[in-house]
Amino acid sequence: MREPDEATLGSRTMATTTAAARTSHPYDASLDDVYARAEDGLDKAARDDLAAAGTIADAVVVVARGQRRELR
Repeated sequence: MREPDEATLGSRTMATTTAAARTSHPYDASLDDVYARAEDGLDKAARDDLAAAGTIADAVVVVARGQRRELR
């Protein structure tokens, strides 16, 4: 179980990361384990380096904005 003071990525960041991966690489159920490992890796990076959490979250915002523009 994680300690409350450990940096981790929020559920919204993780969901957006997965959505971006599935958009870039069309969904194939066989890739679910790959997406989960990528999320685990990003979450570990956020725990290991407090600055990484902000950087990852900022990058996810940029990707999400780009996806919204493409939907227009």
